[in-house]
Amino acid sequence: MTIEERPEQEHHAPATTRIADFNSIYNRPDPRAYFSALKPLEYQVPQHALPFVERVLELSASGGKTRKVLDVCCSYGINAALIRCDVDLDELAEYDASSEASPREEQVVRDKAFFEKKLRRPEVEVCGLDVAPEAVRYGIDTGLMSRAWAQDLETSHPSPALTHGLHDVEVVVCTGGEGYISAKTFDRVISCIANPENLWIVSFVLRVYEFDEIAEMLKQKWGPVTEKIGGRAFRQRMFVDGEERRGAVEVLRRKGRDARLEEGGWFWAEGFVCRPGDWRGDLGW
Repeated sequence: MTIEERPEQEHHAPATTRIADFNSIYNRPDPRAYFSALKPLEYQVPQHALPFVERVLELSASGGKTRKVLDVCCSYGINAALIRCDVDLDELAEYDASSEASPREEQVVRDKAFFEKKLRRPEVEVCGLDVAPEAVRYGIDTGLMSRAWAQDLETSHPSPALTHGLHDVEVVVCTGGEGYISAKTFDRVISCIANPENLWIVSFVLRVYEFDEIAEMLKQKWGPVTEKIGGRAFRQRMFVDGEERRGAVEVLRRKGRDARLEEGGWFWAEGFVCRPGDWRGDLGW
């Protein structure tokens, strides 16, 4: 899920950042409107994040057992589809574009069959956390996510069900939520996990936002150390208009950062991997 799809939530960027309002597509019975709105803008950051998620799953593997991943700001289960199925983001968008409007029950049955045929990593269990109950329900009903919770940890503590469900999570993924969730959400998520010192996190953050506060909290309170995926940035989506572009450029300049990437007409993200503090090895990038 991406931050620009949650305009009703308070975010943590400077007030001059104007993110386009995609609220109408965020909490629907299925993701057709989601892809219809974002595909023309070439939304792509979950696809960029996937190789790093797969690398972390490889590095953190132990004994061939089922892996449990939490997708924070999971929406309809897009990351779950990329992780577990032999599909890419373009194929998902094309599939939804070709899908005729039908009652939700029929759509879910059809989509579930599509994902079952594409399944490539049954040993990876993905669960989700988001504030949008309809999107979460879709991800569960289609089998993309084993469990998911519609809860806002910025404003409330984890429910007993969420606390129990996150107990054995090993990897956390977040591909764009940091504009609307803070260190508070990460802290409350990790408080539910049995072995936080062994936790891995993959997070992609728009350059108009920062990961520093979250990284510092993780290290000081729970142990994971953050490493930035160095030397590169990743396209997120095109700006919807000049006003959105100017707002992003202004924010970056106020931070003293080079805004030439955003001047080219795109939001760009940076990638971060948080690893166990005592882990020694080669991340491979």
